[in-house]
Amino acid sequence: MKRTLLNLARKVRAVNTFLSIVTAWILLAMTCIVFYATLMRYGFDKPPIWTNETSTFLLLFVTFVPLGFVMQHDRHMIIDLVIDRMSKETRRVVNICNAFMAAGLFALLAWQGVRLAKMAFSYQWVSMEMNIPLGYPYLLVPIGSIVMVLTCLSKVIDGLWPEDTEQKQG
Repeated sequence: MKRTLLNLARKVRAVNTFLSIVTAWILLAMTCIVFYATLMRYGFDKPPIWTNETSTFLLLFVTFVPLGFVMQHDRHMIIDLVIDRMSKETRRVVNICNAFMAAGLFALLAWQGVRLAKMAFSYQWVSMEMNIPLGYPYLLVPIGSIVMVLTCLSKVIDGLWPEDTEQKQG
């Protein structure tokens, strides 16, 4: 059981690394799209219609999908005034509890995101400019949330067996 859970945590870390690389490329694409839109609008007075919605949908990806990577590397905002004063063991227990609570919160967000996407598909909501079904970009919310739930559970596994995790990562 322990070995399986540690393997799962390792795979979640690999998925997060892959998604962070995809996110970096998407950020580059967003930069190019916004530059192109600006150049066309102010340089040639011919603003492209598709750039605003495309960059908005890509921003949705960049916002939700790499959350697991951020959590995995503890790069999220944290107020550590109290936790820094705790012993290492107490801090480990608090981090496990926080990961469980965050997993619950993101499971709820995933559930609501799926409901929203289903509603968008069933009512045939489409984007105004490009006529794209909005259910697809809305699915990025539950996808990112599920990745976050898996990352939180990975953090719990890492917290339960920190010595095994440190050996495999180092």
